[in-house]
Amino acid sequence: MVAVSVAACTSTPVSVKTSQVMPSPSVTGSMEPTAWAPETPISLSAIQRLDVNVGYIASWTGSGPVLAQTTDGGSTWKPIAVPAARLTSLRFIDANVGWVAGFIPRDAPQVACQQAPPSPSSPCYGAVLRTQDGGATWQMSLLVPDSGVYGDPVLQVQAIDGQLAWALVLACSPTTQPRGSLACPTELRHTVDSGRTWSTEADGYIAAIRFATSSRGWMATINPDGSSDVKTTFDGGVTWTAHLRTTSGSVVGLDAADSSTAWVMTQDGGYCSATTCTNYELYRTADGGNNWSNLGNPKTAGGNCSGGHFVGPIFPTPSRGWLAENTGAGGAKATTGLLATDDGGATWRCLAQPSNTYLVSAADPTHLWITSNRLGDDATTLFASHDGGTSWRQLSLAGLGGAAPVHQ
Repeated sequence: MVAVSVAACTSTPVSVKTSQVMPSPSVTGSMEPTAWAPETPISLSAIQRLDVNVGYIASWTGSGPVLAQTTDGGSTWKPIAVPAARLTSLRFIDANVGWVAGFIPRDAPQVACQQAPPSPSSPCYGAVLRTQDGGATWQMSLLVPDSGVYGDPVLQVQAIDGQLAWALVLACSPTTQPRGSLACPTELRHTVDSGRTWSTEADGYIAAIRFATSSRGWMATINPDGSSDVKTTFDGGVTWTAHLRTTSGSVVGLDAADSSTAWVMTQDGGYCSATTCTNYELYRTADGGNNWSNLGNPKTAGGNCSGGHFVGPIFPTPSRGWLAENTGAGGAKATTGLLATDDGGATWRCLAQPSNTYLVSAADPTHLWITSNRLGDDATTLFASHDGGTSWRQLSLAGLGGAAPVHQ
């Protein structure tokens, strides 16, 4: 899977021909090394730092609340009821309007998603949900039946405001074949009416999407020969034009700081082990996607951050950005950290702590969150920085289903 779970929130809001009408009922609903106490650790699936004070976290099924909000920079948290078992993508526009993507199990929990549902019973769904009152009520905006075979069907959700949003969803069938990092084809769906109707703007093997404005966006598609095309739209997704073809591996990251400046990162899986990858390429455009420059392999400038897998990039401005680095599924110890740049990705420096990092969300160039996972059980520690990553403060998630962190 493409690592699209990284939560990006930039200073510019981010983030098909048959119409599909979906139901939309309202549902109420410097740093010391740290470790977690053994009781019920929480594992985060998505984060979004909206501004200096407000932010949101989501957890994997059963490890904590599905969704929680802070209004004081992470000192305290309030669980928000949401009609889903887990969330994998967050896009809050402000403290009232938000879009989330996740998984809704069938109403017969003893029956797995891949089994025939008893009658009467609903199937499992991947879902895009929308709130306009801070989570007091939710509209089930987009429902995608989920067989439980290919993973959560909604890969990404991005939104400009309360009306315009895009969702990247799996379009699997028993005859579809994997391609690159994708198990099956995908569809890019778009709504302009707050999720009441959705249309399919593009399909194929779309690995990642990113919209900077209502009209300007980018997507990466995987070709049959394993190369990837990075396409640009200037009309909100109605038409797309490819200006970059990468042959250096699969696209694993796509982000934009504004309507002109965007980045694409590729990874060559042939140079990956269980715990580390060595061959990456980072590309940048400064004119909306017409021309791209190859910035090289950030690994070669990583210094002590030389192990692990990269996740990202995340750029809140055209100059400042970060790459998370972790040991992946291997779980073995490796030298990891967080890479930072102040020149748009031309050069990088290593921030050795936190280590084994996965999720990054930046409200602006100085205020960001990052998660670090403990090897063995993926217990998540959430850190905050107010100076662009120079120093970090650990945020307590005690009381949200995870144990309070303890210092070693």
